[in-house]
Amino acid sequence: MIVPHENILRRINDLVDFSFIQKELMDKYSHDNGRMAESPVMMFKYLLLKTIYDISDVDVVERSRYDMSFKYFLGMSPENTDLINPSSLCKFRKLRLKDKNLLNLLIAVSLAAVGAWKNILFIAIILINTVVGIIQEIKAKRQIERLTLLAQPTVTILQEGTERNIRSEEICWY
Repeated sequence: MIVPHENILRRINDLVDFSFIQKELMDKYSHDNGRMAESPVMMFKYLLLKTIYDISDVDVVERSRYDMSFKYFLGMSPENTDLINPSSLCKFRKLRLKDKNLLNLLIAVSLAAVGAWKNILFIAIILINTVVGIIQEIKAKRQIERLTLLAQPTVTILQEGTERNIRSEEICWY
């Protein structure tokens, strides 16, 4: 046995059914246009490796050339040297996983399935970041609504001997 049973990547591979990635990302692919895309499951697994080992796109692809646990996790044979281009990971993140929270959620689910709790501490940070982001968006929306009211064109009219300011769209032309 090349990859021991207690190896985290083997445990993840044995416990997690990654077919949910394929289902989740199906609508992000064109099935009748362009060349065949890399497997979304494999691309996701590369991103999961990056998260677990805190390495760059280039390093994760290079390490998959010689690290048997990486090859096992990615479903590659030991002699396989036909690797993806590291820039494909960046394209995958930008084009297929536009919602960064989706990527983080998928990674957290995968790691939680094997009890890799020290590797998912980042989820607490992401949740806090998400909550802060939502609060900031709500405040920004309210501020924009107030500014919109201030920026509306107004006119001064003389009505029954009294000057009043009204929004220009309230003028009645009859």
